[in-house]
Amino acid sequence: MSYASTSGHGSEEPNGSTVPAGQPPARPDRRTKDRRAGARGPGQLSDERRRRFGHDIQHEIGTITLLASVLSSSHDVGPESRQRARQILGEIGWLDELLRAYGGGSADVGARDYAAEPVRIDALVSDVVLPMRLTTQTRLILNAGVAWAYVDRLPFWRVMRNLMDNAVQAAGPTGIIDVAVHTTGELVEVTVSDDGPGFGPETSRPEARGLSIVSEFVAAWGGTFSTALSEYGGGLVKISVPAADNPGIQLISGGA
Repeated sequence: MSYASTSGHGSEEPNGSTVPAGQPPARPDRRTKDRRAGARGPGQLSDERRRRFGHDIQHEIGTITLLASVLSSSHDVGPESRQRARQILGEIGWLDELLRAYGGGSADVGARDYAAEPVRIDALVSDVVLPMRLTTQTRLILNAGVAWAYVDRLPFWRVMRNLMDNAVQAAGPTGIIDVAVHTTGELVEVTVSDDGPGFGPETSRPEARGLSIVSEFVAAWGGTFSTALSEYGGGLVKISVPAADNPGIQLISGGA
């Protein structure tokens, strides 16, 4: 194929430059094309593209939910498999909440993170610990009394997942993790203890660097966050947040 100009003087590019006769025209610069289309750089998705991705992910979540729902009530699998399917449904529910809360962009994150309301903490902690028992060989102990506190439900779930993931990494498959939830006066205390390397200055737990995010959440709810040596010789993380009355009890009392 010949790229020579019929005029013998070369062809004109879209940017106004001239290509000498006999040479192929330059390929369009993708960066120039992206700038013309208003595209953003790597990691800077437009709100429209986020919505499209979110829409596609929601479809996949729906498909996985349907499959897990069928499996959870199927009679051709054993009770343990049905229980795992129900746990998958629970995890899908949290994934769906995360997508709906944070999928719209960074503005949604800031607006969502610090809206405290009465939340049943023991149930929320159980939602994190129980599924992890099915996915790790680490021994998980849970002692949780009924406890209500003022937090934002979804970020608190994120906090607990962070702490539990860290503890599982630290303890390893042969280790122990002890989780406790109880109410002390006007505070609800959640502790996560393990028999890993701990948080001493001579140890190096990479996940400890992410605890600053946990501390930020807890402080926003008017609580405190601390680390110490656990009774197992490893790390102990303690969260204390303002206790709340059971809103159901308040509703009954108000209607009496």
